[in-house]
Amino acid sequence: IEVWQDVLQVKSISPDDDFFEVGGHSLLAVRLFNEIRNRLGVHLPVATLFKASTIEQLADLIRKEKPKDAWTSMVPINANGSKPPLFLMHAAAGNVLFYKDLAKHLNDDQPLFALQSQELKSELPAQRSVEDLAEYYSKEIQAAQPKGPYFLGGMCFGAYVALETAQFLHRQGHEVAQLFVFDSGAPRRAGQRSESQRISIGYYARKLRRPVLSAGFYRTFHSWLVERKFARRISDWLRLRKTRKMLGVRRNRSLERLNRTAAANYVASTYEGPVTLIRSEEFS
Repeated sequence: IEVWQDVLQVKSISPDDDFFEVGGHSLLAVRLFNEIRNRLGVHLPVATLFKASTIEQLADLIRKEKPKDAWTSMVPINANGSKPPLFLMHAAAGNVLFYKDLAKHLNDDQPLFALQSQELKSELPAQRSVEDLAEYYSKEIQAAQPKGPYFLGGMCFGAYVALETAQFLHRQGHEVAQLFVFDSGAPRRAGQRSESQRISIGYYARKLRRPVLSAGFYRTFHSWLVERKFARRISDWLRLRKTRKMLGVRRNRSLERLNRTAAANYVASTYEGPVTLIRSEEFS
């Protein structure tokens, strides 16, 4: 109760209050489990809130389960239902708590599982690729559902992982019935330049939709933009440093950078299966 009061900044709280109904959200959930680890010595994934979202449920879980037994990459958001299960991949931050809102809009008969990053529990590797994640999660999915057809999906970075997982399952001779992509751009193809490589003098010239005045002008303009971007990053770092420290999300930011690097290095091959792209209205 004291941990919840400190994290949620709520003076009065009941053991049967739901975390999300008393003001909890994904960032506060990260801080909550960081405090549980520091005070109780128990390391539980943030996704534990799917099955234990009250103090009473969470305390009971901590009493009954050893930390090593409580961790798994496969998170059952809704394990019930007769329809083929839908498997969703984590985004760059590694956790899957944001899929809770999606689950509310799906039929109760729709099994829904999400795969959280194993690095939330273990040490961060020096480097790894989208292909590595796809192979690992393919085995997790096949353990839960030995045969296809498979329904896969992911948001942002998770869409890349879902795409490569579908490719991996295809190569093994399994059917992937549908791939759902939420708010994600197309990955780089073989022969295409990465986003960082496209940031050039000619790139800015096309963006401005103006004729090339001189190479010197665009070099100066490029330098100015780079300086502004660097200054903005420094400003953001100073502004968010205190917040990140308070929320205990430094590790999560390192994991996010690791995943973004993997996304930048990912080169996709042609995918032959059906894809459904879903984009939110808030993004152009």
